[in-house]
Amino acid sequence: MNFQTLQEIRCESIPISSGSDDPKNALFFHRFPEQGTDSVDHADIHYCSIHSNDVATVQCIECVNYGLPVKHSYHCSNKCFLDAWKNHYLHHYNANVSKSCNEDTKARGTLNRCNSWPPGDMVSWFDEKIEVVIPTGRMWVNKLGPSNALIPSADGIGFSFKLQSEAAVCAEETLVTDTTIQKLNFSSRSLIWLPDSLNTEKHDFTKKVSKVGSFKVLTYNILSDIYVYVDKYPYCPEWALTWEYRRKNLLCELINYNADILCLQEVQSDHFENFFKPELESFGYFVAYKKKTKEVYTGSGYTIDGCATFYRNDIFKEVMSYELEYSKSALSLMEKLELSLRDHARVRLIKDNIALAVILEVVGNSAESAASSRLCVVNTHIYAGKGFPDVKLLQVSDLVNEIEKTIDPKMPLFICGDMNSFPGSDPYILLTKHEVDIACAEAPDPLCIFQHLKLHHSMKLASAYASTFPKPVNDIKRRRMKMKHSKTGEPLFTSLTSFYGSTLDYIFYTVDSLEVEGLLELPDFESVGRALPSPLWSSDHIALMGSFRITRPFLVKLQGAYDGFNSAL
Repeated sequence: MNFQTLQEIRCESIPISSGSDDPKNALFFHRFPEQGTDSVDHADIHYCSIHSNDVATVQCIECVNYGLPVKHSYHCSNKCFLDAWKNHYLHHYNANVSKSCNEDTKARGTLNRCNSWPPGDMVSWFDEKIEVVIPTGRMWVNKLGPSNALIPSADGIGFSFKLQSEAAVCAEETLVTDTTIQKLNFSSRSLIWLPDSLNTEKHDFTKKVSKVGSFKVLTYNILSDIYVYVDKYPYCPEWALTWEYRRKNLLCELINYNADILCLQEVQSDHFENFFKPELESFGYFVAYKKKTKEVYTGSGYTIDGCATFYRNDIFKEVMSYELEYSKSALSLMEKLELSLRDHARVRLIKDNIALAVILEVVGNSAESAASSRLCVVNTHIYAGKGFPDVKLLQVSDLVNEIEKTIDPKMPLFICGDMNSFPGSDPYILLTKHEVDIACAEAPDPLCIFQHLKLHHSMKLASAYASTFPKPVNDIKRRRMKMKHSKTGEPLFTSLTSFYGSTLDYIFYTVDSLEVEGLLELPDFESVGRALPSPLWSSDHIALMGSFRITRPFLVKLQGAYDGFNSAL
């Protein structure tokens, strides 16, 4: 797997001296100390070669490289080293470098034992340099020299760097960088077009949907940082789990998909405000966002995840949005239960999951025809807990019933998200088969809630992946839609752990007003690796995407909001 440097760390050089033989600037790079490495072996303590009563905190690595007597390499401070530079440099000038290789290796081994010397190729410099190290028992490295740039190599992944500039007549300046990360070569995923669809060779998909009638819809659970634990994903390197690394990967992946509508789940509220919203806005997206209500404290403030629906602002504009909090529906249901069950129901049924419905209108249409170019996009995240199939069915039934009450039945509709339900489960059957028979329900009903639910609807919904390519077929580029289940037609997995793969994510659409033209190909086990997340795939889910065309324009004006969904306008 090839690595390419993603982050280059730079710091402006500050003059130290105008003398031709002096270093022209001082530039220090510190690798942050690791836990458990702060102890110092007092037997390894050395004293300053200039101020003999002061403990040395800086050592000239070039002295070690040249095989010079180490007693001249120690200094009590950076200033001490710089002040002594003119005389100190003479030791380097007269050194016979060719005879010092063995001594250099021995010296490096000694420093490694006291945890003061970093890996030799952790950093690479553009120019000739003078290097110093702080031998305090910490995993730090100082770099001093005429260059003003540093590119961390693979050994520096996962570490932050402190950039410190000093001058004899200037105040010290310090900058702490984000965690060092690297960019991987992603395995591209292409849209596979249906044999009878308009392919890219016949049609210009850069035109607006108002002229073309086709657009791409994506759903993706991006894995909120508040749910990331090292022991939860022991197969993934710790540096690849850091938010600083994952956010770059996720943004790059989203931009590469080039979708017109993005339905994202587990978008953390602070990351939405300070990263995804500004970054995706710079790529031409507007957004509607709904977060959960029960925030958690992370040490830097309160936050929680939610659903974000991004859409291209040169293609769509938002007409109205609606929000659904499943906990409110569960509270209403509790009033119908026997008193003896209500306490148990409060614990079991009240979950902080949400849904967000956005009515979009194609940009540029006249007022008379505006209603004919509207569609509804529902973005949701259903409860994930194992052993709660009744709660999942409750939430999905609430969702479809509120959609029926709120959204005009003739309007093209998408329901996207992480349903946390397998193909063939009760929630899946309710969405695709339009009805669940209580007598045949797979889920247990410990609180007897099914009798109070409306487990049927009239929407003609289908899953994009299950309804398309029922058998693997060649597309125009002779590729195949792989990794689909032979019976269900759904992806073999949309979430993958080290123990099993699960299909939990879906794009449902109304078949009487929308048509699938193509689907994003599915990754195989070889490209994904052992499990998700990984250095290459920064979520524990994969993205799904389809290209759609409106087959029956919406001709009826939008009606007002109802009680279930709360209008966000």
